[in-house]
Amino acid sequence: MQRIIIEHLGAIKHIEMDIKKMHLLIGEQGTGKSTIAKGIYYLRNVKSMIANYLCELYETGQYKGHAVGKSFYRELNDDLTQTFISLFGYSRNLDEKLYM
Repeated sequence: MQRIIIEHLGAIKHIEMDIKKMHLLIGEQGTGKSTIAKGIYYLRNVKSMIANYLCELYETGQYKGHAVGKSFYRELNDDLTQTFISLFGYSRNLDEKLYM
């Protein structure tokens, strides 16, 4: 079973929960329901992004039509960073103790 732990992200100070096939999040406005959903989406997306990167690299020797440079980390990190920013905003707005 998969498990998510989020600390210091938006309204979420600490949550640990098992990821099941379906969840129903109920709560007041601004309590972190969307943040939990975005966290699950982002972490599941990481796996897909890595798989897509490796498949494209294997099939074409390129990533997004460009030759892959020296670092796997650098190429993929740019995509992961942009996805994170689109969901949660820029890091200057995030708690320094963020853990996910």
